[in-house]
Amino acid sequence: MADMQRELAVNMLRSVAEGLEADFRQNRCCNTLLALGAGDASQVLDFDDLTPRFATLLRLVEDDRFLKGVLTSSSTPSIVPQSMRELTPIDTAHAEHPIFTPDYGVAVIEKCCSELMPCNEGGFESALLHADSELTIEQVAMAQAILGRYEDALSTSKKLKERKPDGIYLVLSIELYRHNRIEEAQVMQRRLDDGKLTDWFGVFLALGMCNRVPWWGYPFPDY
Repeated sequence: MADMQRELAVNMLRSVAEGLEADFRQNRCCNTLLALGAGDASQVLDFDDLTPRFATLLRLVEDDRFLKGVLTSSSTPSIVPQSMRELTPIDTAHAEHPIFTPDYGVAVIEKCCSELMPCNEGGFESALLHADSELTIEQVAMAQAILGRYEDALSTSKKLKERKPDGIYLVLSIELYRHNRIEEAQVMQRRLDDGKLTDWFGVFLALGMCNRVPWWGYPFPDY
């Protein structure tokens, strides 16, 4: 990975750590799922000074507050299992965030949005013309981004009326960083709200810019 991307990634995850630690100091709780995700990212990227900070938060939050900072329908168990207080085993974390392969873009479209496969050769105009939802438009933009069609992806994002284009901006930022188009990536990153960059977006961006797949099915939404 390039030195610039690594420096940016460590600063991003450091900001996530600082935000979680501030929440813990103030409320005696924090978003423990975010702490786990950021801790796993730190492990995968070998940020050895950051990993213990996230691991410590998982240990310190008391049982009755463990999911208090998390948006979830699950209830907090009366006694939090030790496994929930530990980072993912390193081999598993690496498997969940593998290094991008050269054919990743085409492979993930075939796996997650196979209906868009014909567009890889013939263009996305037909898919956009027949899009029946804004989710489909978003998926088209993300497919364009992962295939390196950055201007097309940005143009497609402008077709959204109700959905925010932040997810598209995130993917575009990641792809531009991955391909060493640093200045363009930073311009795109500035379209994102700073608050999101100390949350999950910061974790995803740190992983992606360092050439690690940020989530299963990336770049498509995981919902």
